[in-house]
Amino acid sequence: MKEPSNKTEPFIWTWSGGRFDFLNPSPGSICITDIAHALSLICRFNGHCTEFYSVAEHCVEVADRVMKNSDDPKLARTALLHDAAEAYIGDVVSPLKALLPDFQRVETAVEEIIAQKYDLYYPFPPEIKQADRDVLADEFARLQPFAESTDSLWTPLPPEEAEQLFMTVFLECFGTALVADDDQG
Repeated sequence: MKEPSNKTEPFIWTWSGGRFDFLNPSPGSICITDIAHALSLICRFNGHCTEFYSVAEHCVEVADRVMKNSDDPKLARTALLHDAAEAYIGDVVSPLKALLPDFQRVETAVEEIIAQKYDLYYPFPPEIKQADRDVLADEFARLQPFAESTDSLWTPLPPEEAEQLFMTVFLECFGTALVADDDQG
């Protein structure tokens, strides 16, 4: 039986049954099915929206935006996984994150490990940051309570569908080899 983590051992058990150590993250502790599952259950805006809108769906939106503006497959892969660290460390809203330098160091370490494992651009290039900002503006225009008009509202996907969509886009961007590697170890 797995034991819960404690304050002297900073780790979590993941969806796939793996162990993720915050102080010593390794590529072997990163698993795409953990990322897809966790991000599909994390709500954007710290839950301050009328309907549940997952980080997984947001990541797909950013990847789609990048794919429409670039022929670089590595850039598209980076866009899809730009928030992947949140699967392990949670989604801390940017204004709070700015006040937490220790958190930022852990986040950077996790982002670097994910970038290493999946051969992503890191630090994230300007195209990713711009696409993220553009999608954020779209989200504010389409989500309540932020949207000023109800004319352009849309219904976000339920978590199960967002997880499936995230994995579909991942497979389109990366192929099946990485999923098989994650499943084995």
